[in-house]
Amino acid sequence: MTTSQQTNVWDFATRTGQTIALATVVCVLGWLYLGKPSTDDGKQDDKPVVLEPISKILAKCYEADRVSKIAILKGITANTFADDQAKLEWINRESETKRIADFQAYVDRLSEAIDTGKTEELAKALEAGK
Repeated sequence: MTTSQQTNVWDFATRTGQTIALATVVCVLGWLYLGKPSTDDGKQDDKPVVLEPISKILAKCYEADRVSKIAILKGITANTFADDQAKLEWINRESETKRIADFQAYVDRLSEAIDTGKTEELAKALEAGK
């Protein structure tokens, strides 16, 4: 056996040993993570998911929208604009940005209804004002 062959065998053995050591560490960490005791005694899945009524969500959205509109009106008087077109562009930009944030809770609830196939239930709740 030549020296280069002995070195290759030694390199292979070293790499194999390192691989086994790494695999062992990963397995131990996985075992520790998955085997850790639960702090909720398994009751987490038993808790029903309580959704806020859609009427309350919309009421919060409308209130946030009203506050945003007041801020926009105050912004119009606080700023000076070159012309009416610049003022209109500023109003539109501010309105769009604020509207997205104001109605995010409703959009989230709508997305949840679509994902769970409960759009009809959401529509009925909206019609009933619940």
